[in-house]
Amino acid sequence: MSDSTARVIEMQPQESGEKLREQVKTLLAEGVTQTQIAKEIDMSPSAINGWVKGSYQGDNEKLEAKIEQWLAGREERKQVTSALPAKPDFLELEVAQKITHLLSYTQMTANIGVVYGPPGVGKSKALWKYAKDRPNVWIVTGRPSIKCVASFLVEIARKMKIARVNKRAAMLTDELIFKLKGTGGLIIVDEAQHLTAQTLEELRCIKDCAEIGVVLAGNEYVYARLAGDGTAVFAQFFSRIGRKLRLKKPSENDIKAICQAMGVTEPMAQKYCVEIAHKPEAMRGMIETIQVAALFANGAGQELGLKHIKAAWKDREQD
Repeated sequence: MSDSTARVIEMQPQESGEKLREQVKTLLAEGVTQTQIAKEIDMSPSAINGWVKGSYQGDNEKLEAKIEQWLAGREERKQVTSALPAKPDFLELEVAQKITHLLSYTQMTANIGVVYGPPGVGKSKALWKYAKDRPNVWIVTGRPSIKCVASFLVEIARKMKIARVNKRAAMLTDELIFKLKGTGGLIIVDEAQHLTAQTLEELRCIKDCAEIGVVLAGNEYVYARLAGDGTAVFAQFFSRIGRKLRLKKPSENDIKAICQAMGVTEPMAQKYCVEIAHKPEAMRGMIETIQVAALFANGAGQELGLKHIKAAWKDREQD
C-alpha cells in the first residue's frame, strides 16, 4: 500500500464524521435540539454538544455510528409520514359541539357534569380543545398511578403550575381551594373510571368549597358507578350532577367529515368507513385504517379508494 493510499483511508472516517456533523448542524438550525438527539440515541447532551463542536473526547466512531443510524431512521420515518394523511387535529363535529355545550354550562354554573361512552368517539379531543381555548380550565387524565387522593391532588397542582406542592393531602386540598376560589374555573377529569371513591369525594369537597365546576369523562362505568353504586360517597356526587351526556356510536355526519378531511372522497369508501366507525374501535379504528389504506394507495401509485380501505381493514383484523 502506497503512502498516498494510506492517507486517503485514514481521512475517510474523519470526512464521514464531518458530513454527519454538517447534517446534524442543519437539523439544529431547523429547530431540532441537542437534548432531543441525545435522548433518541441514548447519549448524554454534553456528548452531543462536544461532538458537534468537534471536541468530543470519547469514542467518536461509536457515537457517529449512532448518529448515522438515527439520521437513517429519521429519513425513513419522514418518507412514511409523508405518505400518511394527517389525523385531523380538531373538527367541529356534532359530538364536539355537544361536549363543549356541557363543559360550558358546567363551568358557568359551578356544577358537576358527566360525559361517558365508548372509547374512540372523540371525547378526549373535545375536552382538550375546550381546555386549550379557555382560561382557568384544567384537565387531568386519570390513570392507575394517580387514582388515590394524594397523588391525584399533586397532579391537579402540577396542572395548575403550583410551584411548591405540599404532599400531605389535607394541606394540599386547602392550597388548591385557596387557588381555585374566585376563578370561576373548571376541572376536567378524563378517564375518570380510574379514580377511587375517596378521590372523587375529595374532588367534590374541593368543588363545593372553591365553587368551581367539575366534569368527569370516561367509559360507561363512570356514570354507572355514580348512579348505581348505592354508597353515600357516590350518592353525594350523583345528587350534584347538573348535566350528563351519554355518547353512543359516532354520527354519520361526523364520520364523513373526518373521511373528507383525510382525503377519502369516494362515496362507497365513505360508506365503508361508516361501517368501520360503528365497530368497537369507533372513529379511532377508522382513522388508523385510513392511514394504512393511504400507504397501500401510495405504494401502488393510485388514488385512495374503497379497495385500499378494505385491504387495510383486513390487514388490521389479521393483527
